[in-house]
Amino acid sequence: MKHISKQETLVLQDKFPLVLREDLDDAEDLGTFSAVKTLSIFDHWLSEEEASNEIMAYISINEENKNTYIERENRLLRFFEQLLRSISSYFFIEDEEGDSGKYYSFSSDEGLVDMVIKGIREEVRFNILLPEIGVMICTGYDMTFDLYFLNSEHYDAIFELAKSNDLFLL
Repeated sequence: MKHISKQETLVLQDKFPLVLREDLDDAEDLGTFSAVKTLSIFDHWLSEEEASNEIMAYISINEENKNTYIERENRLLRFFEQLLRSISSYFFIEDEEGDSGKYYSFSSDEGLVDMVIKGIREEVRFNILLPEIGVMICTGYDMTFDLYFLNSEHYDAIFELAKSNDLFLL
């Protein structure tokens, strides 16, 4: 993982002005984005009862549910490997206060995969910026990621990629 140049940072900030979670949460109008979707391992929003039965955190897996957890994690990991290996990607990691952060790129696939796994497991929260296709992906909770589309041009391709990995856009 390496810091990116000041010039690259300025380009990303111009393209994705709402990169801080607080800005995204507080924005009354997300009109900057043509669509906002959630990438999920589930095909619908879970009820409270379903969530208590279906959602498992990495820290609480045991021998009984380990295979189910790993299968779900691998579906997400395959999606990100396929998406991020084909285009330039940058990571924005907020500082602990949530009022600023740093931009990074990865020089190897291994570092990229490690970071995505940490995001899936909720060990690190970050945004993935994909300026070539105008998409920002934010880590979520319970094996979900929020996708912010600056335009709808690549929505169908990402939808198909999710579908091919048995994932869903809600």
